[in-house]
Amino acid sequence: MLTVRHPYHLKADDAKAWLQERASDLIGIAGVRTVVVSRLGAAGGRWAGGSDWLLELELDAGADPTSIVRDEGCVFLLGDLRLMGMRPSLAVPREAWREER
Repeated sequence: MLTVRHPYHLKADDAKAWLQERASDLIGIAGVRTVVVSRLGAAGGRWAGGSDWLLELELDAGADPTSIVRDEGCVFLLGDLRLMGMRPSLAVPREAWREER
């Protein structure tokens, strides 16, 4: 998962188009199956989020997240996000469980 802030110098539609274009570049990285770009909203006034966009990468079975992050394409994307002031933050699930009703 990659979360980022909205770039202060782009309109929402321009930011969306730029992120979608860059997300399609991630598909070319070995081990990346899909990329989903989502615009985030606050869950409520008291619970304002720290990020505006979420990029979810679905990886092939057995793919190593570390090698994907170290791939040149991902390194360039993270650098661009930093230069644009978007404060990229990466997270990799290490353990998961599901609660169902």
